[in-house]
Amino acid sequence: MAPATLGALVLGALSAAAATTRAEGEDLVVELAEQVLANRQDILQIPWEFSVERDVGYVGEHPILENSTTEVKPSSLVTVREVQDGLPPNIAVGAVAIKDTDQPAAPPASFRTGGTAGGLDYMHLNGVVNPTADLTVWQWQRNRWFGLKKWLEMWISRYPEKLVAIHSYGDVLYGGCDEATLQFKYDSLVAASGNTTKIVMAAEVSPYPSDMGWAYQRWNESLVNRTHSILDSYGMSHDWAETYANCSDSIPHSQCSQPPRYQYANAGFIMGPANDVFEMLSGLSTYPGLDNRLVNEYFLAHPDLVTLDYPGTLVLSLHNMVKNGSTPVEVVTTGGSKSLRNKETGQAVCFVHGNGNSFDVIRGWAEQLTA
Repeated sequence: MAPATLGALVLGALSAAAATTRAEGEDLVVELAEQVLANRQDILQIPWEFSVERDVGYVGEHPILENSTTEVKPSSLVTVREVQDGLPPNIAVGAVAIKDTDQPAAPPASFRTGGTAGGLDYMHLNGVVNPTADLTVWQWQRNRWFGLKKWLEMWISRYPEKLVAIHSYGDVLYGGCDEATLQFKYDSLVAASGNTTKIVMAAEVSPYPSDMGWAYQRWNESLVNRTHSILDSYGMSHDWAETYANCSDSIPHSQCSQPPRYQYANAGFIMGPANDVFEMLSGLSTYPGLDNRLVNEYFLAHPDLVTLDYPGTLVLSLHNMVKNGSTPVEVVTTGGSKSLRNKETGQAVCFVHGNGNSFDVIRGWAEQLTA
């Protein structure tokens, strides 16, 4: 064997050995924190090829620019199964990003509350605005789906029941859970929901879009009872979110129920079998509204298939959940390792979504986690 080849094998063995000495998920804590710090919060660029010198009609079916394609960035927990056996993880974790830039393929956080248009528009010489900012945002939503669709189809072709966890890119922190903890938290939420559900999604305290709040008022009694049952199983008060809820009727999409309840679906985190997740999101290629509306509608139409993480044990969303500097999550250090903890459960929370007005909070935590 050539010396160079032998040296490469030795280096690979040492790297694998070093990886196994670190706790599962520890590297991902830093990786997602670095993604948050690298998030430029840019508005989305126009993704189509078209002539800027004339009005070209509807641009929605024009070719997509090469630099506007997306792909799923896998989030490895560096499990023993991956390192020692060279096999894929039991739970595939990933997020969709712009392929060429590693930036989010979604509008900046302030888009939700009206702080930015979300995407660029273009005014032609004849005064026609084409595309509009809304159309740009919509196309990027489709682009995200096309990247995710390819990844999901890959898993479905191998194992349709493969458990996947999809999180938003560039505004999510990882709390340091190992794969067994991810599985346990998912299984516990499914069990607490009556063992019929397959998909677990993040919850949040404000409906998005805000008119979805009316749809939730039509919840049937069994769904309300299930919500309470899940919180009871974790020993949590039904009104635990009131301590942190910081809602406003004057800011777009920042209204809450009265009293505030952590009860609305949030597309920033979705976990379940690949084929079921695919079925839920498959309409995104033609859906005329926001993806968050689609998942809320799907949840309300399929309460037997989808449940929400009401206690925030697997994932916690922070929009409108920062009051006077107080949040339901804190950074803790144990034995030199940093992680995130849900103050209400007293346990680790695996993912924290800094959506809406909470991005600056998780950016500060990202600095702590990478220090």
